[in-house]
Formats: sequence, C-alpha cells, structure tokens
Amino acid sequence: MKASVCILFLTILISSCNNSNVNVKKEIKDQDIFIELVSQRMDSINSCISTNPIQIEKNKNKKRYYTRQYYNILSQYADSVQIINNWTGKVKDFEYKKGEESSFIFLNIEIEYNGDNYKVGYPYDRIILKSVYTIDNNSKENDVAFNNMSNINENSNVYLMGYFNRSMNGHISIGEKFNEFNFTILNISTSPITNNISDNTRSAIGEKFKELKIIGLGMLNKKTEKQIKKETSSLNMDSIKNTLIDDDKKLLDKIEKSYLLNIAREYIDKK
Repeated sequence: MKASVCILFLTILISSCNNSNVNVKKEIKDQDIFIELVSQRMDSINSCISTNPIQIEKNKNKKRYYTRQYYNILSQYADSVQIINNWTGKVKDFEYKKGEESSFIFLNIEIEYNGDNYKVGYPYDRIILKSVYTIDNNSKENDVAFNNMSNINENSNVYLMGYFNRSMNGHISIGEKFNEFNFTILNISTSPITNNISDNTRSAIGEKFKELKIIGLGMLNKKTEKQIKKETSSLNMDSIKNTLIDDDKKLLDKIEKSYLLNIAREYIDKK
C-alpha cells in the first residue's frame, strides 16, 4: 500500500515538473516567433535602402508600406500574446534612481533568437527591451518585482513577465532602432516565474487593453469624450474585474497604472 502511494506521488511530481518545463518552452518559442517577425520585416525595409538618389526616391513608397506593415504585424502579435511570461534574456544596462516620492529602475534587456530558422541572422537575431520600472517609495517592501531586482546586475540572465508598451495610437512602441522595443516589466527573476495567468484573467487583460487604447486615441483627439465614455462603458470592466481573485485584480490595476503612465510620458514628450 505504501509503495503504491509513493509511486502515485512520484507520478504526480514528475507530471508537474514536465508541465512546468512545457510552459517555459512554449514561452521561449513565442519569443522566437516574435524575433522572426522582426527579422522578416527588417529584411523588407532594408531592401529599400540604396546609395543611389533616384533609387531612394523610387523606393520611398515601398519603404513606407513596409514600415506600416512592421507596426501593424508586430502590434497584432503583441495583442495576441498580451502578457509575455518567462521570456529569457540578458541584462545589458541597469540603472537605479531614487526620487522623493518614486524610484525608477532603467533596464535594457537583450533577447536572443534560439530558433532554427537560418534566415534569422545578426543583427536581427536579437531584440532589446527597454524598460522604466516606476515604483512608489512606500510600496517597495511588498513589491515582488522590485525586490527581485535586488538580485540582478548587468549581464544577469533573467526571466520576464510583462507587456510591450503601446503608443497613444495603440501601436507597439519602439525605441531609437527598429529592433528596440519599449516594454513594461510586471515581474522579473533570475529563475523561472511560477505564476500562471488563467484564461479568465487573460480575457480580462485583453478587455483592459481595449479600454486603455480607447483612452490613448482620445488623447490624440481621435475620439470625442462622448465616444470614449460610450466605448469604455460597453466593455463592462467593473463587472469583469469582480470575477477575478484579489491577486489578479492587483495585476490588472498594475497594468492599468503602468499603461497610463507610459502614454502620459509620450503625451508630455510630444508637447
């Protein structure tokens, strides 16, 4: 009888470990798919580059089309993934600044391609995620991501949970180069992140992103106040949020706060 119980316990334990490994492998595949998309789009854009001024003029519309494709396709992919979990990368830059009320952690994280598509080559076999983690000084003690950052330095290998920043127009937000992306960290660790997001929570996050994109378009004066109120009300976010457990409600609040802060920074920068 005891032997049977031990065998059952070991079976469950092995199954649990295997499931955990499958989740990590799935997320690594997701990051490879994203890098492949970046590489393909960059190949198209670079095909329009020329030193001949006549050819440059001829390629202008084509380059504009490929650039628009770049934003659309990568934004659609980011929307489909919503929250990335356990993407792996290496910290390239780490800077900490403490203000009177809030503190800021500036991170550049390099994500390398680990897939088997031979067409994905340097320098587009990697992307850089640029993040500014902002935290209220009174919240540091209970903030998991902030406390995990105390174990991180330049060249640390890390696991990430977060989302690609959006511009006010809803498109994915890029840095100075086409393979640099502004990114919001929700959690970061030197070991795999164990929290799994339920289907119900993912659905709520999807609706929250829709709501926040409406607000962003309003900031660009592409939607009236009446339209914003009508469209956000139709999403019934309060009712959706009430179906979540407390930890998932906190995650949704963290996403909302960081998203609004990101587009507010963009709004101020463009003034």
